[in-house]
Amino acid sequence: STEGSRRELMESLKEVKSEVIRARKATDKFLKSTQSSLPIIREVKLQDLLDEIIELLGGELNFNSITVKREYQDPLPPVPSDPSQLRQVFQNLLVNAVTAIGQDGVITVAAQQAEDRVVVSVGDTGPGIPEERLEKIFDPLFTTKPDGTGLGLSIGAGILKKLGGTISVKSEVGKGSVFTVEIPTRFSPPEA
Repeated sequence: STEGSRRELMESLKEVKSEVIRARKATDKFLKSTQSSLPIIREVKLQDLLDEIIELLGGELNFNSITVKREYQDPLPPVPSDPSQLRQVFQNLLVNAVTAIGQDGVITVAAQQAEDRVVVSVGDTGPGIPEERLEKIFDPLFTTKPDGTGLGLSIGAGILKKLGGTISVKSEVGKGSVFTVEIPTRFSPPEA
């Protein structure tokens, strides 16, 4: 009977809804746990940190014929920050760049000092991000990728906020995206 199948549909919709709520709660919990750990501040040489991550992704880069161009200002001042949390941010940006390109492309990693901060950008020659998605890209529940790595961007933004830094993005469909991270050369904890 249609009545029976309607009831079944309503039941399964209810289940889906509670699953979504559960997943959302788990996500929130995860975000809070990563963001509550207090930063451990020490001098970080960004160029070394970036090189280590690029090295780590070496196999994947070669396999997918992706070249990394490094444009580091020399010398680059060390920044007082949390190296393990910064690594999480940059590793995520590089992995996202590899995913965006897929095959045959260039990732440009640039780092330079600008007044009281160091600016690091990770650019890719991927497909770019359409404008309507750009404003949502740092939202914890938004991802453009089926494997859900969009979560990393909101966590990255949260980490940087704690470290007094910022992240922004510029993207052009068909040309690629550039993520820009700014890290202060003097650390002052954000106002709670």
